[in-house]
Amino acid sequence: MRVLNQVPYVSGNAIVFATDWNYFDFAVVAIQSLLNHLNHNVCIHVFTDVQDSKAMEEQFYESLDIPKQASIAVYCIDDLIDLDSLKLKDSGYISKATYYRLIIPEVMQSYDRVLYLDSDICVTHSLDELFEIPFENE
Repeated sequence: MRVLNQVPYVSGNAIVFATDWNYFDFAVVAIQSLLNHLNHNVCIHVFTDVQDSKAMEEQFYESLDIPKQASIAVYCIDDLIDLDSLKLKDSGYISKATYYRLIIPEVMQSYDRVLYLDSDICVTHSLDELFEIPFENE
């Protein structure tokens, strides 16, 4: 895999979603449920195949009630990695966006911890304790 750009570091917990316009409404529900249970600063990173990622980012800001301790950044996957080198294929109900979570370690190297969440979830309480779990290599 050839990495083209890194996701810039933003302080706070890093949470990643992957979506396209087909799952945008589901992502809005999932992200809003997360935002409703925030206790600390968080930066939500969204990976997409939408070429105009700024338009999607604006749509998120219009669709969500975002508290001051949160931010959302949308990245077009084509700007982060060379997709052709991965040879991804749509296979029925599995879209290319499904594979985007696999690039997180490559494009978010400046973060100590990143939590990936699917767009079809509903967060029912704070996720802070997930960021406090000790790992052996730390």
